[in-house]
Amino acid sequence: MKKLLVLPLLVTPWALSAHEADKDFDLGHWYIEGGYVASSLKDAQSTITFDSNANTCEDVIPQLLPGPLGCNAGSQSGVVLLFPSNQALGPGNAQTFETTYDDGSGYDVSLGYDFPGAFRLELNYADFDNDLEEVGGAQADDTLQSQLLMGNLWFDFNESGTVQPYLGLGLGAARLSLEEADDTVMVAQAGLGLNFALTDHVKINLGYRYFEGKDAEFSNSTTTYDTEYAGQRVSLGLRYDFLAEPPPPPDSDGDGVLDDKDQCPNTPRGVAVDPLGCPLDSDGDGVPDYQDKCPGTLPGTKVSADGCPLDSDGDGVIDAKDQCPRTEPGRKVLENGCESIVLEGVNFETNRSTLTPHAIQVCRSVADTLQRARDLEVELQGHTDSVGAAEYNQRLSQARAEAVRSCLIQNGVAASRLTARGYGEYQPVASNSSAEGRAKNRRTEMKITNN
Repeated sequence: MKKLLVLPLLVTPWALSAHEADKDFDLGHWYIEGGYVASSLKDAQSTITFDSNANTCEDVIPQLLPGPLGCNAGSQSGVVLLFPSNQALGPGNAQTFETTYDDGSGYDVSLGYDFPGAFRLELNYADFDNDLEEVGGAQADDTLQSQLLMGNLWFDFNESGTVQPYLGLGLGAARLSLEEADDTVMVAQAGLGLNFALTDHVKINLGYRYFEGKDAEFSNSTTTYDTEYAGQRVSLGLRYDFLAEPPPPPDSDGDGVLDDKDQCPNTPRGVAVDPLGCPLDSDGDGVPDYQDKCPGTLPGTKVSADGCPLDSDGDGVIDAKDQCPRTEPGRKVLENGCESIVLEGVNFETNRSTLTPHAIQVCRSVADTLQRARDLEVELQGHTDSVGAAEYNQRLSQARAEAVRSCLIQNGVAASRLTARGYGEYQPVASNSSAEGRAKNRRTEMKITNN
């Protein structure tokens, strides 16, 4: 019994869903494919028609029909009586019978173009042979050779996946050869299959095709043999895609961050950027490093367009440290942005003008500051609280001011730049009614005198 070819290709729901995004880059490309073909032809109704040149059964059978077909032979074993008498061979007479085929094999090759999107066009050539199994019930030993040239249109699913189903239609021609006769007929086909992506360029194709053509006619000087032509074939092929190299992703400013991720698309060439494509701003002051003239700004400091801390009154002390932010233009100031400063930490032993060890350290620091600002002349002012006699407090404040001046001179500050004056209890900065207030009033100030 003739074996049928069956290809259990099940198109799963995920394969029938909307076509996924195309390949990584949306470019069409060529491909080639070649492989093995297994073929099966349908049982065919065949007709032989005789013309005026057919004289006897023996003139016809050996020429066109294979196998031990008999003439006027009765029902001998192994012989089929197709033509009961020579009278059946008159011009225009015909005999109809069934032809069956064995499964066959061959090869096919394809050249295709895969368009951007789901569709691809393909030119396919297939060559395969099928032996005749029986003709009119008699064993046959001839072969039908098929050469198909088809133009196919395929629709691909899941192109970005490893398994890529497809289906489509084709139209073309088949050149059929039997014995010494041949014919060319139009053929249409429908097919489906699976492409298995091994690499970006290489796929294995498992495909199924059902094809059907016009009836073929094989003729010689005495007869015309007309037969149906239809069948199916399975192919196993290897495909190579000629993929073009994708164009480089756009990076308009050349900073190494692609345009679709670049939040600062117009960065000047050569400027270091962060992962978002924005120029680096190491100190976080809002001014990129390549424009920042003051790169070490402390967090939270207000800066100008060039990245430097603001100095609104132009006295040389940034606003963040300026305790006197409205100094008149041209006035000299101390490190706090003012013309005077309380020397915090300059303390004395109780009721004496002797500096404590910590006060001596502060004095040295003040001396360093004055050495850096050699254009300044200052007055060292001593102040006390209101405890005790006013005259005593006056003498004590003067002695303490002198002690600070001496410390500064000992640490390198020119004496000509320094004056000392005690103000006693007469210039309080807080109420003397509380311990906290009295502590603020006991102080040493330094004030610029050459403004």
